[in-house]
Amino acid sequence: MSFDLIFLQVDALLTINRLKLVVFVAYRTALHPLRAFPGPLAAKVTLGYPAWYALQKRLHLVIYQNHQKYGSVVRIGPNRLVFNSVSALKGIYTPTCIISRQF
Repeated sequence: MSFDLIFLQVDALLTINRLKLVVFVAYRTALHPLRAFPGPLAAKVTLGYPAWYALQKRLHLVIYQNHQKYGSVVRIGPNRLVFNSVSALKGIYTPTCIISRQF
């Protein structure tokens, strides 16, 4: 095998991985069912956002700051929402939010 062929294969793998990353971030930010809820971009994409601040023992402070910035509902993970009031909780658990499935 020549080095040119190896470099072409490595370049193709890197390109495929970059494309996967772009599709992954696009899904989590634009197509995910929780996309309408505000929050930091890093929190929408990865679970590392709350984990990082939890390791620093600052997660509660960061969530408080995010509530001041984004409102009463904040997305802190791809599948995690944090509420700071009962009225905000009603917004997600009302009968109009229940999606009916037709089989």
